[in-house]
Amino acid sequence: MDPVRNPQVDQVDDYFGTQVRDPYRWLEGSAEDPRIRSWVRLQAAAAREHLDTLPNREQIEHRVRSLAQLPTETAPRHAGDRWFRFANDGRQEQLVYRVSDSVLDPGRTLIDPNPLTANSTTSISAAVPSPDGRLVAYTMSEAGSDWQTWRVRSVADGADLPDVVPWAKFTVASWLADGSGFFYGGFTEPEAGADTLTGAQRGHQLRLHRLGTSAREDQLILALTDEPEVIFEPEVTEDGRWLVISGVRGTDPTNRLWVLDLQAAESPMTPRALIATDDAAWTLVGGRGGTLVLLTDQHAPRRRLIALDTSTGEVTELISERAEILADAWLAGGRLIAHWLVDAHSALTVHAAGGSELGSIPLPGLGCLTELTARDDAPTVQFGYSDFATAKVTVQHDLDTAEQTELFAASAPELADVVTEQVWFTSRDGTPIPMFLVHRGGTPDETGPRPTLLWGYGGFRVPVLPAFNVSRAAFVSAGGVLAVPTLRGGGEYGAPWHDAGRLANKQNVFDDAIAAAEYLIAERWTTAGQLACNGGSNGGLLVGALITQRPDLFAAAVPEVGVLDLLRFTHFTIGWAWTSDYGDPERSESDFLHAYAYSPYHRLRSGLAYPPTLIMTSDHDDRVVPAHSYKFAARLQEVSAAGATALLRVEIDAGHGAGRARSAVVAERTDALSFISAAVGLSW
Repeated sequence: MDPVRNPQVDQVDDYFGTQVRDPYRWLEGSAEDPRIRSWVRLQAAAAREHLDTLPNREQIEHRVRSLAQLPTETAPRHAGDRWFRFANDGRQEQLVYRVSDSVLDPGRTLIDPNPLTANSTTSISAAVPSPDGRLVAYTMSEAGSDWQTWRVRSVADGADLPDVVPWAKFTVASWLADGSGFFYGGFTEPEAGADTLTGAQRGHQLRLHRLGTSAREDQLILALTDEPEVIFEPEVTEDGRWLVISGVRGTDPTNRLWVLDLQAAESPMTPRALIATDDAAWTLVGGRGGTLVLLTDQHAPRRRLIALDTSTGEVTELISERAEILADAWLAGGRLIAHWLVDAHSALTVHAAGGSELGSIPLPGLGCLTELTARDDAPTVQFGYSDFATAKVTVQHDLDTAEQTELFAASAPELADVVTEQVWFTSRDGTPIPMFLVHRGGTPDETGPRPTLLWGYGGFRVPVLPAFNVSRAAFVSAGGVLAVPTLRGGGEYGAPWHDAGRLANKQNVFDDAIAAAEYLIAERWTTAGQLACNGGSNGGLLVGALITQRPDLFAAAVPEVGVLDLLRFTHFTIGWAWTSDYGDPERSESDFLHAYAYSPYHRLRSGLAYPPTLIMTSDHDDRVVPAHSYKFAARLQEVSAAGATALLRVEIDAGHGAGRARSAVVAERTDALSFISAAVGLSW
């Protein structure tokens, strides 16, 4: 097929005196624009023609499908006399929501999105049982969109109540103690004709929906008209007394807290500020009477646990800061459970109500906690575990007896001999960086260099932990090496680690990944001709930065749903929220200079040999809009030499990644792995 023609426009923007060309601005238009639709179809056809001819596709698809069909279950959640969990038996396209009368009983399906659309693009995005277990508030996602509509289902008969609450986003539901209603966050209904997929959204509101009433009658609990970029998240304490509202400015990890005493029967409900400044991060763990237990990094970059008296403001420290990161905590059976990150993997400890350590909860291996459910009135906790070679294990742990009961397990025989080790290398500025290496055994001296996949993220204080992923597990099962460096910008080592990889320090993230690639080559794990890089979202930015800064290090690159235009991201949907890590290039000259220096779209130059690149996005991504990938693909194709491989794959009726149908995952990962394997020489 002939290369796709990429029309240009004469668009030049002035950033603090610097003239910046943007020849593919027209690709930022609506998904319904006939020019864009036609261009996407041509790009898709070109990509399909190339991908369908790659070797080993049949074997790759078989392996991916085998791993994607492993059953899965979340740790069950107790409400009233019932247990609730998400599950998939391995044959279903989407997760279903199940209810049972026993923690050991898988129970019956309560919510099943699978029959709702012919191509299985509808998924359950959230399900929250009422405290008594009689009702479940739930939302469905259409084509992966972040927009949510809350509905309420009766557990007894599976029928939906008349309640329909639309235009919710970036929120959870939190029930009143008596189950008469729930708090949620959302936006006002967009104006008729507004582009809800790309248009910027500001002005989040916290509301209370009372069952049996119209959503138009929902009570406004909190809104900050002079701070429209604050997003609210509600949580009612287990005892039903306190509504605690977190307000965060976009993706900035610091936040404020408001509280409302629900037993005071205030009318109208008016929350009061509990933490009025946003110079630290605060997370509600639970409430005991007039005291709130909070997790915070105030005066403790690696976080500590405190008790706050709501009437006096007196603070009592329960668990002090340690060398490890205190990632999360729960109230359970009159005790405290602490989740620690120890060099980017999980550990659990048990503490008395006053904070003294009582012991630990063993985990199955060097991996990560995926979720934990607990109640302060019950002596058991339920948790999920995963690692690079273990798809999922769920366990119930008895705090009184230390007895553990395995509730569910799923693993693949082809991963039984997989080894996970952690190595350290030195980044450009001398900082030691850990990295997980996952492979089927053997040292470089024994095996020689092997096809290797470098995967990373490095942003928004998100910790990257050892967790199962179908695509990466398939790569390892075929004999490849998976390398996952703990890049700065993440949350693996607390606030300082995040700060060292954002704003003016963002280049450190890319330097870390470049140093990881150089280490892998120097230690003979791989060669530049056998090394691929891959990442999604902020990790897609990472891949774009790697190939525009060091194209010589990689044989293939696959950026997925990436943030690739670092000068225009604030114009779309929730992009303005990312200024915590990227700065605001339109309002600050220093932010502009930093972002412009690494923005992948703007760094592409003619005359450089870029590695074969498969750019992947989705047409309904309303978080990182596909225009990022469209523009980057057009520019890469423009500057690449004749015969170079620069493909754009667009998933239709899909969003940022959540809720993808199982068959769509298989097709997508088959394409990505076929592309990578052909370039790095993984034979399958």
